[in-house]
Amino acid sequence: MAARTTTSKAPGSKRHKKPNVKSVRIATDAEFAEEYEEAKAALDRIEARLRARPEDVVLLAQRDQAWERLEMAEAALKENSTKFTFRALGHKSYEKLVSEHPVTEEHRAEIEAAGGTMDSFPWNPKTFPIALIARSLVDEDDEFGTEEEIIEWIDGDEWNSAELNALFTAALEANTSRKVVQLGNGSRPIPR
Repeated sequence: MAARTTTSKAPGSKRHKKPNVKSVRIATDAEFAEEYEEAKAALDRIEARLRARPEDVVLLAQRDQAWERLEMAEAALKENSTKFTFRALGHKSYEKLVSEHPVTEEHRAEIEAAGGTMDSFPWNPKTFPIALIARSLVDEDDEFGTEEEIIEWIDGDEWNSAELNALFTAALEANTSRKVVQLGNGSRPIPR
C-alpha cells in the first residue's frame, strides 16, 4: 500500500479555505450618521435635477459643493463609528454554540403563538444572538476585551434594537452564508 501524502494548507492549495468574514459599521454618534444621510440625499436630488438639465452651470456648481459635503460627512462618520468584523467559527463550533443556547419552553410557546415554527429559531432568541456576536467578533487589536466583556457590553442599554440586529445579522451571515462559485461545464473564460 502506498503511503498517503499530505498536501500543504498554504494559501492557494485546495486544502486551504479561509473562513467567511462579514463586516458592519455602527455609528457611535447618530448626528454624524444623520449628516451623512442628509448629504447623500442632497447630492442625489441635485444629480436627479442634472439629468434633466446636464449643462446647467449652477447645478454643476451645486453638485461639486454637495460632493464636498458628502466627502466631509463620510470622513466624519468613519471617525465616529466602529467597524465590527465577524469571522465564521466553523460548523462544529457553530453547532456547539447553538446547542449551548437551546430554545426554552417559554420561547417555544412565544414563537408558536406568533405563527413561527421551531425551524425559525433553532436557538434561544434571547441569548444566542449576543453569544454569537461575542464569539464571532474579530478583535485583533484587543479593542473589545474578552468574550465575557463583549457580552456584557453588547447586552447593555447603550445599544438599540436596530444596531443589535445589524451586528447579529453580520455575525449570522459570516457563519451561515455560503461562498460557492458556480462555474459550470460550459462557462466562458474570464476576459483578460
